[in-house]
Amino acid sequence: MQIGELARRSGISVRMLRYYEAQGLVSPTRTAAGYRSYADTDVQLLQRIIQLNRIGMPLAAIAPLLACMSPHEGVQPCQALQHKLLERIETLQQHIQSLEGDRLQLADYLETLRTYPSPAATDGPSVRNARATGR
Repeated sequence: MQIGELARRSGISVRMLRYYEAQGLVSPTRTAAGYRSYADTDVQLLQRIIQLNRIGMPLAAIAPLLACMSPHEGVQPCQALQHKLLERIETLQQHIQSLEGDRLQLADYLETLRTYPSPAATDGPSVRNARATGR
C-alpha cells in the first residue's frame, strides 16, 4: 500500500509517517517508480508505536525495540521490551503517588480555608461600614 493509504488506515498523517521513516521506525520498500510501499503489518506496528509513545515512551527508546514488536504470530516479546515496559509502569506509579500526595495537600488546604471565618463575619459593624463608605 502507498503512504496515503497507510495514513488513512493508521490515522497518522503522511508527514508523521515520513518522520517515523526518518527515525527508522518504519522501513517501506520502494516500487520501481520510487514510491513507498508498505505492508499490511505496518498498520499494526504503527499502532504499537503510537500506543507506546502515548504512554510516554520516547521514539528513541521505541526504535531499538522494534524487533521485539513483530506483528507476526508466534513471536514472543523480547526481554528488552518487557524491561522497558516494566520501567514505564514503575515511572507511572511514581507519578500517580506524587499526584495523589499533591491532591491530598490541596484538599487539606481547601478544608482549612473553609474552616476560616469569612472576613465579613469577623469584622465588627464599624469596620464593615467604613469599607462600604470608603473611610
